[in-house]
Amino acid sequence: IIKFTGEQVEKILDKGFDSFITFDKIYDEMEAKHNIRNTPDVFNVVEAVRTLKSKLDLLTENEKIEAEKIIKALAVLKIQSKTNHNGATAEELGNHLLIFNKLMKSSDRIQLIIEKLRKVTDGQFLNKTDNGYYYLDLKNDVDYDVVIENKASNLREGIKDEQLLAIIYSEIFQSNNDFNSSGVERCFPDYCTWNDRKSYRIGSFIYDDGTAYVEKGEGDFNFVVVSPYKKVSKLYGNQNTAIIKIKYSDDLDDLLKKISATVLLETQDKYQKQVMTNKRREFTKKLRTILLDSFLNNEISFGSYTKEVKTILSSHPDNLFAYYTDIKANLFQDWFAEKYKDYPKFTHLLSGINIKSQLESLVKVISKNGISSNLQSTEKGYLRSLDIIDLSDNINTENSLYTSTILNILKDKTGQNVSIEDIKKVLSSDGFGLQTEIIYLLLVVLTSSSEITMKQRGGVEITATELEEVFK
Repeated sequence: IIKFTGEQVEKILDKGFDSFITFDKIYDEMEAKHNIRNTPDVFNVVEAVRTLKSKLDLLTENEKIEAEKIIKALAVLKIQSKTNHNGATAEELGNHLLIFNKLMKSSDRIQLIIEKLRKVTDGQFLNKTDNGYYYLDLKNDVDYDVVIENKASNLREGIKDEQLLAIIYSEIFQSNNDFNSSGVERCFPDYCTWNDRKSYRIGSFIYDDGTAYVEKGEGDFNFVVVSPYKKVSKLYGNQNTAIIKIKYSDDLDDLLKKISATVLLETQDKYQKQVMTNKRREFTKKLRTILLDSFLNNEISFGSYTKEVKTILSSHPDNLFAYYTDIKANLFQDWFAEKYKDYPKFTHLLSGINIKSQLESLVKVISKNGISSNLQSTEKGYLRSLDIIDLSDNINTENSLYTSTILNILKDKTGQNVSIEDIKKVLSSDGFGLQTEIIYLLLVVLTSSSEITMKQRGGVEITATELEEVFK
């Protein structure tokens, strides 16, 4: 001890006041001398310290220096075996290691460093008692990074695509409650805002990983994302089908392997589920950044026609949801306008989320009271957009293309019963493209104003007050 102290004092004789000899330096002495280092009790501690030091790059530069001192101090306490759990509290370590910080107490700084260490090492070798003693726990020797690497090297075919799809789906649809990552579905129902008409169109989001389940949807648009593991899409782009391919990179592949591995390891009782969950979240966060960059610095194709993504976007998005919402709306506006030239231009927004509640509420009001001055401005806006009421808010269907079309269908089949499905078929087809809820509203208005008569099966006439039940 005298020799050790003398040597340490000699090293700091020429240094300033804040140079101290702290007991963590005893560890350096033990590690340097092979006859001490290779004794059974010391060797295992040295190996644990080396493992912990290999993770210090995950800390800041200042934290690294202090963390190494703390690790070595805990190693000395472990070897000495003379304290509670062969460790120390943050306050005890602060008193002996003389770690100073202008912003906080020494014990608070040490506790902060140790907890960060425990986080980046997933608790490997570093443990804590209920009463706040930190100590080296050689039994807690699982290196989760190695476990994940081993699992990632032996994955079944297709799992990386499944996890990539799950992440993209949860981002662009802001939910994963109804998504089965191991399912075969690759075409998902979606809707796109039609800004020019303050409305929307139904379509599909498609993930193309080359499987047999990749197919176009039946709606007005298809947004196809091609797997980074496929060279080209199975589908052909055109006016209503946009295709973008995720760029492959080693970083992306490595993260997908690790994410897939953690998902599998989360189900195994052998390992701490929370550690694997935290690892997966960490990897997923990094992957989101790579994905957004790939989607932004890319091209979208429409058959033989391609366009730079950044020339399509209205603004620079900071997440995949904002990206997807923006690019869809800009990609398909012209196609919607070409296909549905006679679609109304609404004054108030209709979306896939609110159309049912908004128009059902309006149907309910008209069924009970007819079209009156008691209607709210939003409700009047919908009716005016369909040319059903005039500027004085009085019912007037003469100038409405949509009610006129219904009346002409009935006129052509005078004396015959015309089904609602026949009317829906005309008004929902190319040219009009009206949603079912809008068509029902038109029929309610015409019935309420006595311009048409509706009957149930069997010939019983439907009164205005019964309309609400008919169109629920």
